[in-house]
Amino acid sequence: MKFGHRAFELWCRGVFKTWCPLRVYGRERLPPPPFVMCANHASHMDSAMLMASTGRRFHECGMVAAKDYFFDGPQGAYLSRLMNLVPVDRECTRATLRDYVSQCRSFFDNGKQILIVFPEGTRSMTGELQEFRRGAGILGVELGLPVVPVYVRGSFRAWPKGKSLIRPGRVSVHLGATLTPPERAESTRVRFVAYSAFTQEVEAAVRRLAESQP
Repeated sequence: MKFGHRAFELWCRGVFKTWCPLRVYGRERLPPPPFVMCANHASHMDSAMLMASTGRRFHECGMVAAKDYFFDGPQGAYLSRLMNLVPVDRECTRATLRDYVSQCRSFFDNGKQILIVFPEGTRSMTGELQEFRRGAGILGVELGLPVVPVYVRGSFRAWPKGKSLIRPGRVSVHLGATLTPPERAESTRVRFVAYSAFTQEVEAAVRRLAESQP
């Protein structure tokens, strides 16, 4: 798998130098790892763009991904190892939330440094930002790690949902100021309020990044 990680990284970096030139804005804002990146989601190329934007090796990064989409069959199993995917159930129950947090905690406990989360839950069909789900807030509060809001630009035009070929063109990643989640409260009710409030804070930060672009 070490060879697979390296080959995947080299291929992606080649794409981002030639076919879809990638520019990164605000890398100096990144905190020391470990941390979580929360970004808009419009294309399958978003995760590789975010990994490249960190300036770190791809094998140090991972991504939260839908269990019912990425983990079926041998190809799904290979992809999950190649991209260090953390499975999340689309069905939101207390049990699935506990499993989600546990899986993400294990990701960092195993030495990984950066976890990518797409709070919209799925790729946008229009390229426009969708409402964020609480997963970002839950992860921030439960793990207590810095959260970096990110706006990904150009990926929808290059490789939108439903298309099999990547179109050439410039893409960019805009890194925002690091957000610090509130401390985890003992009260379940207080925690759920914090989840929602922090999710709104992350979403607002990503929207500001989007609106600041020409």
